[in-house]
Amino acid sequence: SDPSSPRYGQFLSRSEVDRMSAPFPAHLSAVREWLGTLPGAQVEESRGRWLQVHCDAAGAEQLLSTSLAWARHPSSDRMALLAQDFVIPACIAPAVAGIFGLHSGGWAEAPSASAQRVTRSRVEGPNSHNITPPFIRSRYHVGDFAAAQDVGNRRGIISLGCSSNGGEAICQSALEKYVGKYVPDAKPGDWTVSSTNLTMECSYLNSMEIPMDAQLTMGIAPGIPTDIWEVPWNLKKPSDCIALSFLTFTNMVLEKGEDGPWVYSISYNCRDPAIDNGIVDQSNSNLAKIAAMGITVIVSTGDEGAYLDQYSQKLIAEFPATSPWVTAVGGTELAEDDRTERAWNGGGGGFAWSDPVPTWQKAAVADYLATANKSKPFPKEGMYNPKGRGLPDVSAFAANVVVAKPDYPGPNWNRNGTHFDISGGTSAATPTFAALVGLLNGERLRCHGKRLGFLNPLLYAHAEAFTDITSGANLGHGEWGYTAVKGWDPATGLGSPLFDKLLAVVKSSAGLSC
Repeated sequence: SDPSSPRYGQFLSRSEVDRMSAPFPAHLSAVREWLGTLPGAQVEESRGRWLQVHCDAAGAEQLLSTSLAWARHPSSDRMALLAQDFVIPACIAPAVAGIFGLHSGGWAEAPSASAQRVTRSRVEGPNSHNITPPFIRSRYHVGDFAAAQDVGNRRGIISLGCSSNGGEAICQSALEKYVGKYVPDAKPGDWTVSSTNLTMECSYLNSMEIPMDAQLTMGIAPGIPTDIWEVPWNLKKPSDCIALSFLTFTNMVLEKGEDGPWVYSISYNCRDPAIDNGIVDQSNSNLAKIAAMGITVIVSTGDEGAYLDQYSQKLIAEFPATSPWVTAVGGTELAEDDRTERAWNGGGGGFAWSDPVPTWQKAAVADYLATANKSKPFPKEGMYNPKGRGLPDVSAFAANVVVAKPDYPGPNWNRNGTHFDISGGTSAATPTFAALVGLLNGERLRCHGKRLGFLNPLLYAHAEAFTDITSGANLGHGEWGYTAVKGWDPATGLGSPLFDKLLAVVKSSAGLSC
């Protein structure tokens, strides 16, 4: 993934990754034998290394020598099923990377905006310019560039969360209306979803998360085969639910390998202190393997700004954007002049508590910390982790974004009716950037090069391919956060993309001249 390496672009196949990372057969046998001691348990295996055990509470207590009990949070009044410390046999301890999903969890505070899947309303004012695919293509220098055809390019949009939540649908009629309006000479195939496990039907009750992702992705970069998948996890604690769903997603990608999409867009997140460290570690392990296979994962940073946890008094960046193996996308908006971009107030950003600064980001973070104005709103010492992975990596429009939505019930209501409305968030910025990456990937392949894979070492080596955002801040609803300044910053990352310059970079870095 490092463009300065002689092995740049020499990705591993799924079978090569599996051979290099396979557990010892004796370890797998020991775990299977241990699970076999629990009568009535159902065990599902994936690739001989990820085992899901379905059993009742008494069975879990027996297997792990623990006890489960309901607890009530004193301030939120929410209930949680919690386990005491648990024990596994010494003979299987070397084989087990982690045990997840034992707690049903509870929640002491409101979920992040991305977890709630809130629709953001337009802020009226002199800078209320509607952001549409044609505007994005013009602003980010895409012009009339068209997706390369018949090169094997494919992209994926992923929904994370609890299987009990429901509410996810693609809304085909809204997608057709959106692409039909904003894509010149649109053809029926431009809004076709190649593969999905979600319904295509519309309902005003559905979340707009996936419809917005699909509309922006296909509206900005039509003509690329698109898979849309929900990866649920049946837990009652939303933070662990999304985190376990993401871990399941990484296992899914490893199973599909190069036969699946090569660029994934994910607009879901949760705050990392609320997550089992084992989930973070195992996700990062899987993401490193995904990077080795040349697959790109792009995620949103959340919509709470630099969120202050009231219990720890620390600014919290959101998982999985905190992973050093993903490209994290923050938010911008148009300034009052309707021409320049500034940091969007709600854009997530900051420094991870769970992961150190990666090698490819060290210089950028060091420069920022050496020159940043340390007066308020910059956080006080102890409120942030100066040695943590910084995010976002890049940014894109996150305010006043046009979407097509199902009509609400009323007089003369048409169940399949749709209308245009305003939404946004980094849930809009992420599919926007992912759409551009899909175009870049296709051009690489058209020129007989390799797919882009893990992006960050390439992006940080070419900051000139971005518009540096130097105004605005991501304070969210609080008083602490980060101001956009010259160079990389924790409000907008490297800045917003310039497609023409990125196109030149991805060709030159692979030695392509077509």
